[in-house]
Formats: sequence, structure tokens, C-alpha cells
Amino acid sequence: MQTAKIQVKGMRRIVRRPCLIKQLARRADMAVTAVQEWLEGEDKLPSKAVGYGIVILIGIFMLGQIARCFA
Repeated sequence: MQTAKIQVKGMRRIVRRPCLIKQLARRADMAVTAVQEWLEGEDKLPSKAVGYGIVILIGIFMLGQIARCFA
């Protein structure tokens, strides 16, 4: 742990704070947790619409390729 000495009205006070590595690890853990919650959360309507739209376009493209193959 890092320590810093602070002098307040003639008294010495030692303030302890987590070292930089622990702070970075904590922030990385918080970021991973936030992304994990976002991925596991329920999909919203715009993202569902985009997903279904892409699937429909791919389906139309594949049907067109099959039709072109037999034509």
C-alpha cells in the first residue's frame, strides 16, 4: 500500500490508499462487469430490428443466388 503523510495542526496522520496496480485491477473488473451485464441484458427494439433486417437481407440474397443458378 502507498502511504502519504499529512500534517494537520501539529499532528501526523497517515493516509493509506490502494496501490496503483490494485486501483487499475478494480477499474478493469468494473469495466468487465459492465460489459458482461450489457451483453447478458435484454435486447432493445432497435437492435432486434437491425438483426432481423440483416437476416432477411441475407435470406433474400441467398434465394436470389439459388434462382440465378437454376435460370
